Amino acid sequence: MNRNRKGGIILKLLVACALVLLFLSIDIPRRMWNEKLERTKIAHERMKTMFNLSILYMQETGSYNGDLKEVYDFAVNYDTLKVNAPEIETEILDLDTNQIRIDFNDYKRISDLVVTDANGNFIQKIEKDSLKIYQTAYAGSKELNVTLKLRDSKLGLTPDVIKLTCEEPIKVIANRKTEKDIYWDFYANKRIDQERIKPESIIQKVNMARYVIDEMKDTEPYLCPSTKEKFNVNFNLSAKVKMDLEFSLKEDFDTLLFADRSFEKITSNENLLNFFLEKVSLKSTNAVADFVREHEVDGDSTYSNDKSKDSLFNIFFVDKVEEVLKNENWKETENRNLRSIDTDKEKNFSPEKQFNLFFSVTLPAKVQPLLSNEKVANKLSMINVIYNTQIYDIDTLSVKISSPITENSVFRGYERNALESKSVFGVEDDENHGYIDDGDESWNMNSQK
Repeated sequence: MNRNRKGGIILKLLVACALVLLFLSIDIPRRMWNEKLERTKIAHERMKTMFNLSILYMQETGSYNGDLKEVYDFAVNYDTLKVNAPEIETEILDLDTNQIRIDFNDYKRISDLVVTDANGNFIQKIEKDSLKIYQTAYAGSKELNVTLKLRDSKLGLTPDVIKLTCEEPIKVIANRKTEKDIYWDFYANKRIDQERIKPESIIQKVNMARYVIDEMKDTEPYLCPSTKEKFNVNFNLSAKVKMDLEFSLKEDFDTLLFADRSFEKITSNENLLNFFLEKVSLKSTNAVADFVREHEVDGDSTYSNDKSKDSLFNIFFVDKVEEVLKNENWKETENRNLRSIDTDKEKNFSPEKQFNLFFSVTLPAKVQPLLSNEKVANKLSMINVIYNTQIYDIDTLSVKISSPITENSVFRGYERNALESKSVFGVEDDENHGYIDDGDESWNMNSQK
């Protein structure tokens, strides 16, 4: 009897332990996944915050800063950021001006409208069963003042005030569908007059950090929440590249004058030859167009058909090649842009990249048959080309902020106990949180694919 009783107790304990383990096997991974998702969300918000602060920092100082901690500290202590006063938007819903809708669009800094009567008292709610779930009715009056409710009262912005007046009490319904879909309707049986009262200064000065960071709740937005490292910062660069080249019959050149240039026969380099032929082709096409236009003005359409234009092109092409021989020199200058992220600029702004920017030209199809023309071939073989490319300006176009997490990262933003080990439940450490590049968010781009 005692043995059976002991066996029953042990069985109950085993069942209880099994239930506890079952609960833990469900609850612990769920909590770990939720915490992981929360850190990802925080990382995304922080990268957006630091991107916005970096843009404002550049606007105020004239340059970007790769140290996000310095950007944040600057923003915290910068109280003279000039911004426009928040605006209230109004819409007249009927011809008699008996119904007016008022709303706003800066949902990041504005949470709702504030409506008071002529004495400055807040209007009172009215319970009505007929209203929709997102609507709230208020008891109005003949005079109402409508302004904006700031999410951060310490920001210091002063919004407009819309003054509404009517011969009878104005009825009010607030429509709050979502945090980003809020509008209030004001209506009456008689005309509602409105007056916009603007603050003393439309351009107002605020603290930069408080303007970007909601109520300054996050004090380390420059750090990855998973590793506690600063987010990576890169800059998108644009290099202005200038190309000078000269087609010539000269064989001997002043070595000092052309020390920084390359010199070779045009026929020895396919890219240079194609570049020259493409220029000759363009000049020939323009010459044909001018020739045909002159005859058409005189009423002569003999050369207006495609066959005649092709024949003219062949003639002008040979003439344009001869221009190099006649004039001895034919100079070309072009400017183009190369782009690169700062860490790859040595490779992407290399002399080879500069050269390919200008000389990777595909030969026009109608020019190919002309190369077998002995006259053209002989003339091309006589032409030399002197050229050089150089970068004369590099601009920083935009900033890219990215997660510092790699396969070798150390995670200081959270700790795991024995039960939370990867080997127990298989929940991996945080993955790279992506990047925001010139306002484009990688996590949103991935979700759209």
